[in-house]
Amino acid sequence: MSFEILNAKALLRPVTGMDTAIIASPRKAYEIVDGRIEPTERVHQDVFTLSFDFARNLGETLHHASWTMTVDPEVLRRSLLHDCEMCRQGVEAGLAHLETRPGQPLLVGILFWAGRA
Repeated sequence: MSFEILNAKALLRPVTGMDTAIIASPRKAYEIVDGRIEPTERVHQDVFTLSFDFARNLGETLHHASWTMTVDPEVLRRSLLHDCEMCRQGVEAGLAHLETRPGQPLLVGILFWAGRA
């Protein structure tokens, strides 16, 4: 399941960078519907807030963010945007999570910046 977060105030500005966020989904964040993982309405609100919080904490302005709730290790591997130690550690921790907690999804966000805040 994927969804987008948009910052209407920054959409006319160019994208200047991006980062990945990987978060374990608490059980209240999703439901199982016909065997599929579906985010609850609450998770949409929480991810909206988190997207802007991540940007502010990094001194960036959020342009937009693309979030996926998944148990698929390949989605997590494709989220590695920077070949830096911190990013590799985040993906490795996410893969370990999926291995040790089968069926508990991760929220994987690609956050796009519109310049320094």
